[in-house]
Amino acid sequence: MANRTRRWSIVAGCIEQIFGAESRALTGAEIGVWRAQFTSAILSIVPRLARLYAIDPYRNYAPTQYRCRRAGGWSQEDWDQLYTEVRRNLRRWGSRVVLLRTTSKRAAASVPSGLDFVFIDGNHAYDFVRQDIEMWEAKVRLGGLVCGHDYGSGYHRGVKRAVDEYVTKHNRMLQLDSRDGVWWWRKP
Repeated sequence: MANRTRRWSIVAGCIEQIFGAESRALTGAEIGVWRAQFTSAILSIVPRLARLYAIDPYRNYAPTQYRCRRAGGWSQEDWDQLYTEVRRNLRRWGSRVVLLRTTSKRAAASVPSGLDFVFIDGNHAYDFVRQDIEMWEAKVRLGGLVCGHDYGSGYHRGVKRAVDEYVTKHNRMLQLDSRDGVWWWRKP
């Protein structure tokens, strides 16, 4: 497992490739925080990431609104406990991280535009992924990075379908890294 390339390393590489020549502080958003592995890793790897909006409702969805197979039988109490744990673990990052316990749609209405990147790894059902891409690409500045996780996974077919449809409809140049199912493009 130690040699496995993780999504945060791939995204950090994309960030460096796109913004490496710039010296300014960066701002991003993460849709779907879960246990905050990506959150902590990307803040550690990209020190000039001054603000990361970490968005997750930490609640159950209706059975037809898939969220995560790992949490399929979770009670709301389980979600509340996870949120408390994540909030406690993210304190060390201070003002660099803003943990928003809300839906992606509600957060999109309050997070400012002009983000340098967005990482989409929330609800993997097709309708949710499609909506997340539409809402959050609009928040990313021109030339910024739109990326996400679980492309091509047999279990997460909704991710691949939503990404492929969006790329085709909006003429985006999709790039993939199959080592951890990461997908991305630069916003034209």
